[in-house]
Amino acid sequence: SIYSGVIGYMNGGTVQNLNVTGADVYAVTTDTQHSSAGCVVGDATNSTVSNCTVANSTVQTDGLRSFYGGIVGRGTNTKITDCSVTGMTTVGTWKTGGIVGYLVGGEIDGVSVTNSTLRGGTGSEIGLIVGHAQHTVSVINAKASDCTAYCRDTDCNDEQIQNAIVGTAYSSNDNSTLTIGGNDTN
Repeated sequence: SIYSGVIGYMNGGTVQNLNVTGADVYAVTTDTQHSSAGCVVGDATNSTVSNCTVANSTVQTDGLRSFYGGIVGRGTNTKITDCSVTGMTTVGTWKTGGIVGYLVGGEIDGVSVTNSTLRGGTGSEIGLIVGHAQHTVSVINAKASDCTAYCRDTDCNDEQIQNAIVGTAYSSNDNSTLTIGGNDTN
């Protein structure tokens, strides 16, 4: 499937109080479509995910255009609050985050990622909380501890890369803002 998770695709929905343990989530990219993989939701639009936990799980995608995260693969105008990820491994090729791989407008608040490994290919956008943030995004009260991010492609020889709350931020208009505050990495 191009959307993989407990819920593959969600538009206008709410997920709360969900605990996922020992999941192995895998999404396949086609020549014409991106794939999105998250342990809770693969792709969420205009949605809310709250009070969810993920433990000892793996999220994987293949192909060149994939979004993958511990909670949500790709979120558009989505709010993720009070969620935690522990002991997760991600393996993919493009935008990866401990909480969400690709967030196009939305809010992250009160989340944590611990004891996790994030791996991406050459040119990947990897963040311990958000891989790629676009348009107006708020990331507050997020914590990442005992996590590592690696480039796994043969071009970079599996080298560790800098740990960051947000891997890449991008705006295509002048009215977008990225708010980051009260976050911690160690």
